[in-house]
Amino acid sequence: MELELLLAWAVITTIFLIIIVGVLIKLRKKHEDDIEELKQSIKKERDAAVGQSRNVLKGKIGEQVSPLMPEFYTKYEPADARFMGSPIDFVIFKNMSKFDKKTKDEENLIEVVLVDIKIGKSAGLSPLQKSIRDAIIEKRVSFDVIKPKIELPKQEEKSGYEKPVEEKPVEEKSHSREQREEQSKKRWNTFGTSNLDKKKSN
Repeated sequence: MELELLLAWAVITTIFLIIIVGVLIKLRKKHEDDIEELKQSIKKERDAAVGQSRNVLKGKIGEQVSPLMPEFYTKYEPADARFMGSPIDFVIFKNMSKFDKKTKDEENLIEVVLVDIKIGKSAGLSPLQKSIRDAIIEKRVSFDVIKPKIELPKQEEKSGYEKPVEEKPVEEKSHSREQREEQSKKRWNTFGTSNLDKKKSN
């Protein structure tokens, strides 16, 4: 009877262990599949981010070098273009390079044109750029000059430079031979008297 019970307990234990091992194997495989799926998802997102950043970089480079492209320089003179980048890429002062200060070149009047570069078929104007375009179409454009009341410091104070004081040259006194001999005797007498005083004190 005891042997039968032992055999039954061993069979039950074995079956239970087999079930536990099977569950653990399934859990491990599911965990490995989840890790692999996560790796693939991370790789896809990374590739998409790199591709997007490349496209943005290409777009910015294309915007800045666009004056060298035929689509640009056939319409505008590259020397008339000034790059802003945001919110509009370029301000074109048309005919600025032909302007003559003396004659003011009345035949080639300066015209101000805002130009935005779009690279790609799906690229379009942003809401802010559309608002700027509408402002120009509706002639809500003006020119202003601001003169701040700022007192500029003097050149010396501004640069921190102080003009050095010119030193007057020391005038050398010319001594005659007799005066030099007299001075030499005085120095010698002074030296001899000081030595005698020292001997007396000793």
